[in-house]
Amino acid sequence: MIEHFPSSSPSPEAIETIASPETEQSLVDVVECAVNDPELKTLAAENKLAVAQGEINIKMLTKLKPSEGWAYKVYANESEETARKLVAAVYVTKKGLDYGTVEIAYFSDGEERGKGYATAGVSEVTEILTQKYEVLAKIDIGNEPSEAIVRKLGYKSMHMGEGSMNLFVKDKHRG
Repeated sequence: MIEHFPSSSPSPEAIETIASPETEQSLVDVVECAVNDPELKTLAAENKLAVAQGEINIKMLTKLKPSEGWAYKVYANESEETARKLVAAVYVTKKGLDYGTVEIAYFSDGEERGKGYATAGVSEVTEILTQKYEVLAKIDIGNEPSEAIVRKLGYKSMHMGEGSMNLFVKDKHRG
């Protein structure tokens, strides 16, 4: 399930909830938020290894203006009895928006790796983004877990990485 804001500047009173078409109850709940959201900052601070592995520039991302990007918090959706736990983050930057392109960066809580949360979160975010944009993901050469996520979701390798990065693209839905 994704809670998202229809405008690029999230406001709590503008939340919409969209059910995931694949399953009745999704593995995750995804909530759109500002890039400088305090929960995301805490998750990044507590998961320095994951952030470093992806060479994600958290300082740069958290300083983006609302007109330059936004983020999604990914919560585990295990059961109603379980407290909602933040397990991953997905950042979106509007680097190529003039050309109909956005770029994503993501990481997961180290304790929650391998449980499918990052894949489910990136999948739901990709589904929303590809309604309007072509989506790019730059992934470090050798970051096999992140590469496996985008490959599983149908991103295509462009084999044009910048230095130590591979570039993957998911085309905008045509329709």
